[in-house]
Amino acid sequence: FITDPVAKVQYVLDHKEHTARQMPLPDGPPTRGQLPPPPPPGGSQGVMIFQGQMPPGPPPEGMPAPRVEPFPSQPVTESLGKQTIEGVETDGTRRTVTIPAGSIGNELPIQIVSERWYSPALQEVMLSTNSDPRAGTTTYKLTSLSRNEPAHSLFEVPPGSTLIQPPIVSASGFADCAAAGNPVVETMPRTCRAADGKTYVEPPPGPGPMPSPNRVPPPPHP
Repeated sequence: FITDPVAKVQYVLDHKEHTARQMPLPDGPPTRGQLPPPPPPGGSQGVMIFQGQMPPGPPPEGMPAPRVEPFPSQPVTESLGKQTIEGVETDGTRRTVTIPAGSIGNELPIQIVSERWYSPALQEVMLSTNSDPRAGTTTYKLTSLSRNEPAHSLFEVPPGSTLIQPPIVSASGFADCAAAGNPVVETMPRTCRAADGKTYVEPPPGPGPMPSPNRVPPPPHP
């Protein structure tokens, strides 16, 4: 994949077929790191979960007994200062969440600790750890970081690749292509492939006059 924000095009390269499919680049900045919204609480159909205290009264008819989960403690966030990772200065934070004793059958409080080292210069997380006694410790680290300028050839269509461009919908382009003697495919709509490989599509004719919405046609003659 090659993205050219200056020319506002992107290419999908197929090294096996030696083709480069060109597509227009959507307007606006790219979104990054978006995640789908979390599922609603409950986990599965027909299950109700309440945090804190169960509301008064019996559950609705046909619904199973609700499961009550206690509120964990408010997260405690603290700064860990600065640290250099892979030659980059990062800011560290620690976030601790405590599940009180007896909340889920635990004899002692359970602490879930997350540490995050973030680089403002790169806008990247360089190192993060998440420690949960119920699931163990997970560590993420960005390594082999290179800040050198990449080779310019990485952003060019490889030589010898067949460029596949999207059809161009243009009345004048189609007329010029057909007038030059290029083959015209009599489909609906008609298309013409120029000598430079571009394909022009004849736009459909414009809509005719629209009837007035308040005008009712007269009834048929008896």
